[in-house]
Amino acid sequence: KPLIKKAFNTGTASNDQILDAIAEFINSLTNFDTKYDNAINAHFASNRNANIEGVVLKMLSPLENTGKELYLTKCGNCHGAVAGRPGKTESNNGLYAEYQDMGVAAFKGGTPRFKVPTLRNIELTAPYMHDGSMATIDDVLDHYSNGIKNTAGLDPLLKAGSSPIKMNLSTDDREALKAFLATMTDEKILADIKFSDPFIR
Repeated sequence: KPLIKKAFNTGTASNDQILDAIAEFINSLTNFDTKYDNAINAHFASNRNANIEGVVLKMLSPLENTGKELYLTKCGNCHGAVAGRPGKTESNNGLYAEYQDMGVAAFKGGTPRFKVPTLRNIELTAPYMHDGSMATIDDVLDHYSNGIKNTAGLDPLLKAGSSPIKMNLSTDDREALKAFLATMTDEKILADIKFSDPFIR
């Protein structure tokens, strides 16, 4: 109630005001102070029209650069080439052969589809998938390596002909991908008082 009073100068908040408040908060969650962002910014500062695919970013280690290339070729079409703006808004990644939860299809119609998230701060946001069914990044890599189900509405990018693709990620591929994903962690946002519990300040 004290926060509602401070935000809206009223004792109670309407549904619209609550939705506006949630939207304002979510839109304030910017985490672009990462090793990857700094590497991209340094690259584009001297290569304004350049692409990052096939480019060794000087601020990343060899392992992280290898992971970047794997990300761009295997993940970037859906999750975004710059790892902050998803390439797709919704998709079906073959998590289940048959879904109980229809995701956005529950109100848009069609086959099960779910929001495609950015992978920023992915190390800090377990569990994974739309239903939290995967505990670790390794579980996710297992899924994309050889666990994609041939479900109705499976994203065409995850198919080879009429069958699900198998990325068959090697141990080295996994380590490189995980090293790259770690470059998208913004540690500063974790300590920002703006996102702390307002009732314990």
